[in-house]
Amino acid sequence: MDTLSKLHPAVVHFPVAFLSLFILFELINQFLNSRELKKYSLIILSLGIIGGIVSVLTGNQSYQFLTNNFHLTEHHLQKISDHELFASITIWYFVGILIIQFYFFIKKKNESRVRYLFVIFIILGSILLYYTASIGGELVYNFGIGTDVLN
Repeated sequence: MDTLSKLHPAVVHFPVAFLSLFILFELINQFLNSRELKKYSLIILSLGIIGGIVSVLTGNQSYQFLTNNFHLTEHHLQKISDHELFASITIWYFVGILIIQFYFFIKKKNESRVRYLFVIFIILGSILLYYTASIGGELVYNFGIGTDVLN
């Protein structure tokens, strides 16, 4: 299980990159309104969600490894808990966006009101993604969680 926990720092960057690219594609598509770009956007979003699920699973293993092998303070545990909570919320949020986007893509609905509403959803998703990543960064860079510094 230690192997999975060590994978977390490596795999976590893929969903952040894919979800960020999805956000960029969707914002660009507000101006281009391209069905082809929407298709690629959905593929990128799907890859981001799959990577996010892998990241959550490896993160859970990392948490188990840390709590079994190190003495973490209550503050560390709270930060990890916050990171885990926001990671889960972020993944489920983007799963919801995928379901809705896929529905509109299949039904070939492309009303401007709905497109503008998605901009709001996407901006909220980017905020969730940023906040989750910043907590993870704080765990690594400020506390040494998941690094050799903690040893």
